[in-house]
Amino acid sequence: MKVFFGTFFAVSLEFSFALLASLLPIIIGSLIASFWSDVSFNVAFKNSFTSGEVFLYTSAFLAPYFAYMRKDGSSGLIRDLTFWLFLYAIFIGALLFSFVRLETILNQKMKVDDITLLYFGYSIVATTIIVWYISLWPKHRNRKNIPVERKKQMDKLEEEFDARLEQ
Repeated sequence: MKVFFGTFFAVSLEFSFALLASLLPIIIGSLIASFWSDVSFNVAFKNSFTSGEVFLYTSAFLAPYFAYMRKDGSSGLIRDLTFWLFLYAIFIGALLFSFVRLETILNQKMKVDDITLLYFGYSIVATTIIVWYISLWPKHRNRKNIPVERKKQMDKLEEEFDARLEQ
């Protein structure tokens, strides 16, 4: 259990730094909007989900998935589930981002409800977090210390050799 929490902490720490770095433009934009307009920070941050900005950053979070796919560190079911979650996050995110941007470019309201955008926006973020953790977990697993392991094997071999000589 201690190993699990140690790995979880390491992955979560890396996730926190990546999250802060990737959301920094949205946080700064929300701060500027709250300082120089009547919009509060929370409303400005929430609007970044309905304006499509967040979807630009979720795709960057999915980059570790490609490194994960090259490794054989997981079972078939987990690998398949991760693949489908990845496809969901990347394609639905791109689709919603396109809808939101087309509304701005065409200056015409698309028939996508704000509640729908929020629901799918949060589900894409949650899916991205799941794919992130699954993809980075093997990287942070506790590995054996090679010099210590080699020493143990040499000591064991030496003991076995000495035992045979004594017979």
